[in-house]
Amino acid sequence: MKHVISASDFTLGWVLEMIERSTGHIERFRSGIPMGHRSEKVTVVMGEASTRTAGSFKAAARLVGCDWDFVASSGESSLTKGEALGASARMWAGQGAAVLAIRTAIEGGSRWLAEAMEMGSYRTAIINAGDGANQHVSQALLDLVTIKLKKGRLENLRIGFLGDLRFSRTVHSLVQALRLFPGIELVLVSSPQVKLSEWYYNGMPATVSDSIEALAGCDIVYVTRVQEKRFGGDRVAYERVRGLYSVGEDTLRLIGPEALIMHPLPINSTDREIDPSVWMHPQVIIDFQAEMGVPTRMALIEEALSNTGPFSFPELPKPVIKVVSSGSAEEALNRKRRNNIIFTPIDCGTVIDHLPAGMGAKVRSIIRSRVKLDPGAKVLAEDLVPLDPSRPVKDIIRLENNFLPDAIIAMVAALVPGVTINEIRDGEITKKKVESVGHITVGRCPNPDCITNNDVQAVRFPKFVVVSDSGDRTLQCHYCERRFSTHEVLQ
Repeated sequence: MKHVISASDFTLGWVLEMIERSTGHIERFRSGIPMGHRSEKVTVVMGEASTRTAGSFKAAARLVGCDWDFVASSGESSLTKGEALGASARMWAGQGAAVLAIRTAIEGGSRWLAEAMEMGSYRTAIINAGDGANQHVSQALLDLVTIKLKKGRLENLRIGFLGDLRFSRTVHSLVQALRLFPGIELVLVSSPQVKLSEWYYNGMPATVSDSIEALAGCDIVYVTRVQEKRFGGDRVAYERVRGLYSVGEDTLRLIGPEALIMHPLPINSTDREIDPSVWMHPQVIIDFQAEMGVPTRMALIEEALSNTGPFSFPELPKPVIKVVSSGSAEEALNRKRRNNIIFTPIDCGTVIDHLPAGMGAKVRSIIRSRVKLDPGAKVLAEDLVPLDPSRPVKDIIRLENNFLPDAIIAMVAALVPGVTINEIRDGEITKKKVESVGHITVGRCPNPDCITNNDVQAVRFPKFVVVSDSGDRTLQCHYCERRFSTHEVLQ
């Protein structure tokens, strides 16, 4: 895998290979002797504060034999001057970065950069070292290495998560990675305000609780801290959830002598989510867990350097559009008249029907912004008022002498489920309906921390994948991976 962006991209075979490679690098890491010298350079960029991730990427680069650069965005990068993330990444690539390991507060930034590198034909591989509250893939891999080495397996485990699960990128990545292994049972303990979104673990056996007692019988307890910066300045909300849980001697007795305590670090010394009295307890393996960061990131850098050619991203799901009827346009018009429905017909073009009253202007705006129409083409929205007062008023759009590509039809259907597309050609009318929208490339991500709201280039390329077609369709942002209703995206 050239670009390592999200645990949602992982496959079981790839993860097992990376665990084996990482384990094989432990002795090299502990010896401190580089493997030789390579001509490639690794650039490590930390847009948010980091000790372990930054240090282990630098150490990993040295041990695999690469030169490395380190950039801390707080003062050492033009990002502080308002430069677009993509522009900075192209500059680092132009300066010879074969691998760019980047942490940023901008969610989805790493995926956007990976796509931008490919569009620009750069050879640079992107490793996501943390993108806001979204993902931390190298942490998930080192966590899996830790569990495998300490427990001897990665299947048939009861794994508890404790603390801020909503905003913890380490939890998001690890839970998604654990989906690949059979027999995993989750115990998710947090205050309701910071519980994990259900879609991360949907389909997995899971217990959701606000009581630490639910962790009894776990093989692993993964603890996270509450981070003030994830609350968007809402100090009241932050104070409400911080310091609610602390793992101490009582917790160790509760979970039993075989359970192990993990934490991605740092531990908040004020909140003490793991009490200092047990930091050195043999069941608390946080130091060993942190050590595994270097050999794991050695494996990741090697993997990136072995895949420097052009990379093709998997295609997003395409719309499924079905022809439901076809026939004479004149006969269809006569049926409308017999039903006392009056509207202005067209001889050639597209009629979008079954739009709720008032929705026509919205759909017309989408079409005009996305379709290059023939000169002089009319895009008219009108109320369709039936003579029978028991029938509802609706909007239609008449698009003379123009036909919509499937992608635009899908966008309209995403906004208005049940819409019909009528195409009139040579006296024949073909009626189409959308069975599956697939994905859309219009709208705005409601997440203010998404790359599409923070980069002047990325804002032109919104992408949303339909993950649920029931009711008001649920869309997932291709970049920040958060989920929203259609109307939130297209409002």
